[in-house]
Parts: sequence; C-alpha cells; structure tokens
Amino acid sequence: MPDDIGNLDLTMRRALTRCLPEHEPAIGVDLEEVLRRGRRRFHTRRIVPVAAAVITVLAIAVPWSLHRPAPPEPPPVLGTGPATATSTEPTGPRIPAGHRRDTDADTLTTYAVQNRLPAGRIVEHFGTRSDEFDGGGRYGYGFHMLWAEGGRYGYLIGLHRTRGAYPATAYGLPAEPCAEPGTRLPQYNCAPFEAPAGDLATSFELAEQGYRMRGLIWEKQDPAGGAPIRVTGIFYLPAPGAPTPFPALDTAPRLESFPLTVADIARAFGMEI
Repeated sequence: MPDDIGNLDLTMRRALTRCLPEHEPAIGVDLEEVLRRGRRRFHTRRIVPVAAAVITVLAIAVPWSLHRPAPPEPPPVLGTGPATATSTEPTGPRIPAGHRRDTDADTLTTYAVQNRLPAGRIVEHFGTRSDEFDGGGRYGYGFHMLWAEGGRYGYLIGLHRTRGAYPATAYGLPAEPCAEPGTRLPQYNCAPFEAPAGDLATSFELAEQGYRMRGLIWEKQDPAGGAPIRVTGIFYLPAPGAPTPFPALDTAPRLESFPLTVADIARAFGMEI
C-alpha cells in the first residue's frame, strides 16, 4: 500500500480536474478508504455523470494494490447463427490454407442455408475463396455448413472451381471419390446421376478409415464458354480427430446417418434438373 496517500489523492484530483469541463468542480476522492477496504467507495462533494465516467477510467489506470483480477470468462458456447466474416473467436472457423473468408461466398452459402436446406439444421456457416486463380482463370469457392441434429453434427461442403483445380484435399477433406479414373473404386459406389442437358454428374457414398461421405461430382458447362466447371457437394462425417473447419466437430458426436439424399445435396448447391 502506498505511504504517500495524500500525494496520490492530490494527483488523482488534479488529473480528474483536467478531464472535467471548466464549469464542473473537482471531486474529492478518498483513496485511503478505497485502498483500505479494497473496493471502490468514493466520498464526493458532488456526483456528476462525466465525473463518474472519468473516475472509472482513472481507477483502471492506477495500480491498485488490492485490485481483484477479473473472473475467468465462461467457456465458449457453440454459435447458433452464421459465422461472421471477421470472426477470430477460438471456436471460429478454420480457413483452409491458400483460401480466405469471402463476402460473396458467404452470401451464396447463406442463400443455400435459407432457401435450399431444412430450417434450423445449419448452426454455423461461412464461405471461402482461393487466394489465387486456378488454371481456368477462376477463383475456387467453398461453401461450408455445420449441420446439427439431435446433439450430433455433420459437415456439408460445396466446392465450385474449374474442373481439375482445388480438389477436396485442398480443404482438408479426403480425396473426392469418383472425380477421376483413379478414384472410381467399387467401394465408392460411383453411379451416374441425372444432370442438366450437356452436364455430367456422378454420385458416391463410402465408409472407410473411420469417416463417411455422401455426395456428387457435377461436371458443368460454363454458360460463358470457358473451361468446364466442377461442382462438388459432400455431406461429410469425419473420423474422430480429423481436421475440419468447425472446431465443434473435433470432439462433438457425429451423426450416425446421412440426413440428406444425393438429390438434396445437389439442389443445395444449385443443380436444377
């Protein structure tokens, strides 16, 4: 505890006087009482709103010997709304390397959530864009959604880019099944899926190495005449401990079955048949 309480009192009052408007009188603060009792009890000649605010600021600046540290914040709770584009919360989304949060991708993801999926199932979502163009002069886009149902979770993801660019592995997922000849394995259940005229789509479903995936690969013609576009929609149930953009999936129980059909997934990402 300081020995020169009087000097500290005088210093505080002088500092407070400099902060007050000219028409306001200085306020006497009994700092000895504050320090002795370890709490902010002020004896004032006159209480005014401006002075009260300045006292608060000065109290924070003075090294109180008996000041109690602020209690720890409660653990974060899983959000129930859209992830914000500037989120830096510990439970906020983990962005894949080489990609960034993107306003346009956020908007498209929100549209899918609000118009193409059952209400109340997506508890967190966001969109990403690649930092660089792909070989077709496009950015790669990702649409990421955390599905919750009955206390269990799953990850719905859509990818939009030039065919052959930015595979699912760029987003931390296993390799896309059925996308290339080397991934058309019997256990992936690759099957033709109805697509708009001129397009080609393949559905898949698999369970291996502790994870499960259901979705489709949509090879789409560019209406502007550019290189073909690949749209991938996947409902992903990761293996325990597998990395995903949503920290909730690190430890939360995963869904035991897929809540969407392949047709549901196709529609969520813009396929109209």
